[in-house]
Amino acid sequence: RELAKEVAAKQGSKDWQAKLLCNMERARWRLEDYPQKHKKYIMVNIPSFHLMAIDEKDTLTMRIGCGTTETKTPLLTSNIKRMDVNPIWIVPRSIIEKDMIHYFSRSYCERRGFYVMDRRTGKELDMNQVHAGLLRDPMYAVVQRGGKGNSLGRLIFRFDNNFSVYLHDTSSQAVFSREDRDVSHGCIRVEKPFELAKFLLHEKNEKLIQRINYSMTADSLKIKKLVVGSVKVEPQIPLFITYYTLYPFAKGVVSYPDVYGYDGVIFEQLKKYL
Repeated sequence: RELAKEVAAKQGSKDWQAKLLCNMERARWRLEDYPQKHKKYIMVNIPSFHLMAIDEKDTLTMRIGCGTTETKTPLLTSNIKRMDVNPIWIVPRSIIEKDMIHYFSRSYCERRGFYVMDRRTGKELDMNQVHAGLLRDPMYAVVQRGGKGNSLGRLIFRFDNNFSVYLHDTSSQAVFSREDRDVSHGCIRVEKPFELAKFLLHEKNEKLIQRINYSMTADSLKIKKLVVGSVKVEPQIPLFITYYTLYPFAKGVVSYPDVYGYDGVIFEQLKKYL
């Protein structure tokens, strides 16, 4: 009914009609899995830069940051199976070669918690041995230590996929105050990682929640009995990374920018049948 009202109000706009057709086309695609099959799931919508964690009538919402137009976040369906606290970050080769190699230095590494690891042995190299040529060698990895200041933040959410992407916290919270939040190399930064962690827990174990909170907020992690490294998500929670530039809410249909240009691609195909 609300959709019909929106159509009637905006039927003079060809751009809006094209957007409507594109999203109706997406809605009719047959997928192996979809949110309506589950009582509890997480849905990420790229154009709106938002995440919704839904458990029947309860909904947790938050802003996200996602991939740029050059490093798009993939659309996929998976299951969140684990969350790791204070993860290390193994810097992707593309970031090393296009970016980091130009300003990499010992002082930079010390400030940001980076080190170079020999992939064959897993051992950390003496920074006096590191030079630009070595960084270009795929046998060596640049790693950022876990903890405060890590680019992945203090919490990461793992799920199987073929793109090496994940949901994670961030050390750059200012990104969530922006309207356009296409800022990453493909992964999804979440505004409220601790709230999302609690949502994922099947049993709301208060001691475990306190340990996660301590491990995410303490600088030194001196109280070892409170430190937690990894938590399995059981049962695993379905995750849907979607792309809707129109989305129905209680107050009506909301329109979002076509940030990756996918509407244009779909409409070029639909025009053949109009």
